[in-house]
Amino acid sequence: MVVFKTIEKTTCNKTIPLNKTYTISSFGRCKQKMLANLLGGFIVILVGVNLLPTVANQVAVAKGGNVTGASAAILDLVTVFYTLGIMSAGVSLAVGGLRQAGLV
Repeated sequence: MVVFKTIEKTTCNKTIPLNKTYTISSFGRCKQKMLANLLGGFIVILVGVNLLPTVANQVAVAKGGNVTGASAAILDLVTVFYTLGIMSAGVSLAVGGLRQAGLV
């Protein structure tokens, strides 16, 4: 069994006192949550990027009808906002995982 005598970092958003003894299993749950957030972020980005051509095609189909003026301009922005939403969701999940690991 490995025992840490001193821990200098803040882990899992908790400050750890330096005068206690900790085992490796004390930090297992935090690492699992961090890994789940990182994988979740990358999966969101991967699925979102793979669905982007479908969204772009549907916008093109919708624009092919009788859409003019401001409606056409807003319809052009659908793919931009879809991309921004997917990227911001994925990055926020990944940064959350890194923050729990104490890297950010």
